[in-house]
Amino acid sequence: MRWHQREALLPLTARTPRNYRIDGSGHVDRLAISRHCRSLDTSVHEIRLLLRCKDTLDEVCGDVNAAPFRLITQEAARIRGG
Repeated sequence: MRWHQREALLPLTARTPRNYRIDGSGHVDRLAISRHCRSLDTSVHEIRLLLRCKDTLDEVCGDVNAAPFRLITQEAARIRGG
């Protein structure tokens, strides 16, 4: 999780007096999205765009649409062996 916070993919969390993290369901959702995207070789920049779009559902997120096409092209090339 430290990496995710350092890369600004997760917000900083509140802490208990004994310094335990207090993560809400939003943190868990964002972490799951980020980890899934990383398993698909998505760049940190693309993950940030995706999470920003998720956070601002009322805005148009055209930049996010390019990421799936890039991933599909990469996977197709990998399957073809090139």
